[in-house]
Amino acid sequence: MVPFQCDECHFRNITGRDPVARKESDNEMLEFIRRANLDSFWDRSRNTVSSNLSDAWRMETLGKRLGMGPMAPPMGPYPLKDIMGMRFAIAILDRSLAAGQNEEFVQWATFRKTRSTATNISQAGLEGLTDSIRAYERKRMWISNVATHQFWFTRFMGGLHKRVGELKKQDESLSIDVVKSVEVILETEWSKATKPEQCK
Repeated sequence: MVPFQCDECHFRNITGRDPVARKESDNEMLEFIRRANLDSFWDRSRNTVSSNLSDAWRMETLGKRLGMGPMAPPMGPYPLKDIMGMRFAIAILDRSLAAGQNEEFVQWATFRKTRSTATNISQAGLEGLTDSIRAYERKRMWISNVATHQFWFTRFMGGLHKRVGELKKQDESLSIDVVKSVEVILETEWSKATKPEQCK
């Protein structure tokens, strides 16, 4: 359902070396990588994954029966560099652990902006030097090679959003009509209550 590389492979792709046992920074990076991998898995529901697995098994059986060979494309090896955007995923996960104003941690709406920052930085560099498909005044569309627009990264962000959820706080004043409507609902519930615990 999503491209996969093990934790140590991602580590090597980013740093160019093997992780050092008991080195605190290496262990922290490996924890972030594991979390990002798990988040990318959770972008699709269990039923969707099961259905895909069933269909894939059926196709592979057909390929073997008719002598076509494997139906699935090669699943590797991947190049020895960070093509999936794991370093940016780590930055987003780290940002998600910052202290929040109303909750223990910052909310999705705050830390997801790190992706925009990573995208803008990437597009300002060599990865952003791509052709435009269409350009007319300010309406433009580009072919983007930046990691934050790649398939794995999109699945990572979707799984992360599902895991952390989104808490929305009312940031504008309530109109008098809304307040009166809430009062009517509460008064109705109060009048129907027959036990003390229902009045809380």
